[in-house]
Amino acid sequence: MRKKLKRLKDIVVTVLVWIPGLCFFIPFGLTLLFLSIFINPKHFDPVIKAGCRLVMRLLFIRIRVEGLENFSRDKTYLFMANHVNIFDGIILYGYIPNFVRGVELDKHFDWFFWGALLRRLDMIPISRTNARSAMKSLDKAKQSIAEGTSILILPEGTRTLTGELNPFKRGPFLLAKGAEADIVPIAMVGAYRIKQKGNFIIRPGKMVLRFGQPVLYQDFKEWETNDFKEHVRQKISDLFHG
Repeated sequence: MRKKLKRLKDIVVTVLVWIPGLCFFIPFGLTLLFLSIFINPKHFDPVIKAGCRLVMRLLFIRIRVEGLENFSRDKTYLFMANHVNIFDGIILYGYIPNFVRGVELDKHFDWFFWGALLRRLDMIPISRTNARSAMKSLDKAKQSIAEGTSILILPEGTRTLTGELNPFKRGPFLLAKGAEADIVPIAMVGAYRIKQKGNFIIRPGKMVLRFGQPVLYQDFKEWETNDFKEHVRQKISDLFHG
């Protein structure tokens, strides 16, 4: 009986939370689509970031940010974070102060409304199954970094099912070497309790977004890719458990 009451409470809370979030997100997204027809989204990026932060507040998700002093807002980086739930992109986009574009699973670009937003905001699709296509996506990300746009990538490649870090893919680290980019490790702590993969339930609450010290290209440029990958994974794990 107690489990049933808890489940009912979770459902009621979830519905009440989704309503204000969606009531803001849908018209906000439509406004962004309209503006992007006439204006380069880079010119209204602060508005997009503010909207992302407001979405999270309307979902009653409170985010404490730590470590912004660890990196420069005026430099170009490759940001890497753990992958938890469907809100990851909104959270990270809203709170990374640099101008950034994300590498996201290509299937998401086919989703109604969300896919249109990704395309209009120049996000980069990447395939999990087509290696040649994935390499082209990484080349596009490399070019973006060369042109002064920071890139956000989630090196696990898929959302966690346990709350802990999955193994990391090699692609993001080949990108880092090819682009000669410093990496800013990020950990989202507490997000798994709020929302989990395969479950529509949202449990509003607090989480921490923790930025670490950059991993500098000059330090890793001679490393083997697997050693480099595990080093960054450990950095994110330390932030996550710290």
